[in-house]
Amino acid sequence: MSPGNSEDDTIKKKDIYEKFHVPEYWISSPMSKKVYVYNLENDRYKLEGEYKFLEEDIKSSRFEDLRIDIKNIDLFEYNEDDDI
Repeated sequence: MSPGNSEDDTIKKKDIYEKFHVPEYWISSPMSKKVYVYNLENDRYKLEGEYKFLEEDIKSSRFEDLRIDIKNIDLFEYNEDDDI
């Protein structure tokens, strides 16, 4: 998610994915340097885990062998005035 659209990711998209029963939803937040993992339980998302960039592997509860290494992510500070 980015600072300009965090509401889209945390509310709008989450509600749409919940409505269509997407079993697992991950939100990556460079601002907080965390990944939030939600799982669908009784038609509602429940926060299953928070994982810190540069410190932890992300684990999926749906796919037990799936682990994502986020310890070596290159982060950069985005400034709206920067040309990308």
